[in-house]
Amino acid sequence: MLIRSRAPLRIGLAGGGTDVSPYCDEFGGAILNATIDYYAYAALEPLTNDCVEFESADLQESAAYPAQALLQNDGRLDLFKAVYNHVVRNFNGGKPPKPAHEHARGCAGRLRSRLLFHAGCGHAGGLCGMA
Repeated sequence: MLIRSRAPLRIGLAGGGTDVSPYCDEFGGAILNATIDYYAYAALEPLTNDCVEFESADLQESAAYPAQALLQNDGRLDLFKAVYNHVVRNFNGGKPPKPAHEHARGCAGRLRSRLLFHAGCGHAGGLCGMA
């Protein structure tokens, strides 16, 4: 089964970063964002091998790792791995994912949008939609 999601991209109009700790812990924070008519699209699909694969069409980068409880950051698609590690730790009892399809043993996550990934428009929301 292929699972797809999309999240609207946004632009920050004011206060960017003031809602992030430790700044907001000490001074409080407020931001003003607006969504735009562009989206981050994410897809999650089962694989027949024991791997976890990530692909960012925007960055033209992909990476594959053995399906395990914790993926280490290595400078390649680390935001993908952070989302994976969060889901495994908080929603799967610390165990690697087991796809629902009887023949699947791994999973692939793919993300794309019409804007560059590091444009600051909320691409991480697409990854969270994948989670």
